[in-house]
Amino acid sequence: MCNRININAFFNDSLPNLDQPITSNAGDVIISGNCIESEFKYTTVPQGLEIWLLSNTNMSVTDALIDKLKRQEDIKHLGYKRDDHFYPYLPIIYQSGETIPDLVLKAFPKGIINQVGCAHIEGVYKDLPLSQLWFHLRSYKKKSQNIRCFWTANFMTDSIHYPELIVN
Repeated sequence: MCNRININAFFNDSLPNLDQPITSNAGDVIISGNCIESEFKYTTVPQGLEIWLLSNTNMSVTDALIDKLKRQEDIKHLGYKRDDHFYPYLPIIYQSGETIPDLVLKAFPKGIINQVGCAHIEGVYKDLPLSQLWFHLRSYKKKSQNIRCFWTANFMTDSIHYPELIVN
């Protein structure tokens, strides 16, 4: 039996929209692949950066979400389906100066950094915690421009046991 669901059946007028659609802009960065959490380790978001955690340990991120970010399309609904119910999900946003868990992006071919509006993709060749990724992310920054980093790296990829984050 196929585990896929009819997404359109869940997106109708009865579902709440996000207060503000999530839309990436040229210059924003998407981190995708697989990640783990460094137990009891934290880092501080540097000036000029903002991190949007679009995944958590209870769900997996779909390619559809990453594709919408790359195409700079509005994401009006975000959530997951479990037991025939749709549960809205809001990203966790960390601003410059805030403390965040020092998540570890797993090595390439799974760990990828991609700038929105740019064909360049950077592979991560060793496991890198955020505290070491800040250096890479700063290289995408232009002068006084602040950039957002959309963290879409999956903690788990077993969508049979952990629901997929659904977008529309």
